[in-house]
Amino acid sequence: MLGVNQNLPTVISYGDLNGLEVRPREPVGFLSCLVRCWLAFVITIRNAFFFPMYNKMGDDDERVKNERLAGRISCDLQNLESSCSKKVAEIRRYFSVRNVEVNLTGEVVRTFTVRLFESKETIRDKKLRVILFTFNGNKEHPKERPMDSCRWNPLNIKELSTSPLIVLKAFQEGGIKIDSLVTNSLGNVALSGLSRFADIVPQTIIINRGIPSVKKVTNQHYPFPLNHILYGVAKLSGWDADPERDLVKFTKNGSQRKVIVIEAQQDFYFSGENGFASNFPRETSLFHARFFPYPIQSRAHHAIPLNHVTNNSETKVLANTVAFQLQENEKMSSALAKNIFLGGREEWHTCFYIGGADCSLNVGTVRDVMPLLTAFIAER
Repeated sequence: MLGVNQNLPTVISYGDLNGLEVRPREPVGFLSCLVRCWLAFVITIRNAFFFPMYNKMGDDDERVKNERLAGRISCDLQNLESSCSKKVAEIRRYFSVRNVEVNLTGEVVRTFTVRLFESKETIRDKKLRVILFTFNGNKEHPKERPMDSCRWNPLNIKELSTSPLIVLKAFQEGGIKIDSLVTNSLGNVALSGLSRFADIVPQTIIINRGIPSVKKVTNQHYPFPLNHILYGVAKLSGWDADPERDLVKFTKNGSQRKVIVIEAQQDFYFSGENGFASNFPRETSLFHARFFPYPIQSRAHHAIPLNHVTNNSETKVLANTVAFQLQENEKMSSALAKNIFLGGREEWHTCFYIGGADCSLNVGTVRDVMPLLTAFIAER
């Protein structure tokens, strides 16, 4: 397997798109008008419920500020000469940071830009590599017209769930073994593609406040009968997803994996009866816990970084058949570093991290990846 920066180019082209739907050609004549209307409806549903950043970002002052501030920190991580905070300086001492473009080549060429974090030196005889995949900031163009590049335009949940797994497969085909998969929030829809990619799914799956199903989200936010109407609209438009059911089905079919489920007890988007159930097969190595981040306002529990998700007296451990060691008052970022990243005998542990709906490379770097890198460095 490859070490840091060895034989891994800044641009990867990959053509095995098995499982990724071919975009339909636009019909001519009267049907073209109907198709345009239907696509407009589909895109409206997608942007409203799945891709908030596909709406005009300039209209959301909070997102603009988050992106600007996260961008500055991301620049400091990659610019070794810039002045920076002590935490950033420590991370860039132990890790290199760079972007890699993955081109999925077909009739439509999809270009996904991921961010690669790689250890410069070992910590307790181990090196860590994190590959950050985000749904935002990607592009596509017709194969024969590369100049017609535009924003990536997934038209159904299958393309959304399959694309990150094909990118993961491209890295594996390039010689990088992926040891763990982290799905955060919307990133959890990737679990709906597990059955089509059973041969490349890592042995450890970490669900970090991931969406259980579209149906549970509508049940959480809307009263009867509006919840059923909206769910029906999502299903009709091709934007229905049930990652929880698909993961359980995947493990029941003999594809055993180590599964870590991290939930917030008062998650604004899905919690309680609308959170993950505990119906995994008994043979599954499972750690399932619900946390109450304190003293953080509950609306923020869904997105708060893992270094603020702490095992306190309110933590509810629903299952632990994986011997996942979690000490009192320990942060989940630290527990993942100890139990997952430092495990095994191989020199490298590679984690493929799929961010949520509002995650860009810069925001994901600061909110999702940096706490994991800091926790790993703390184990030296």
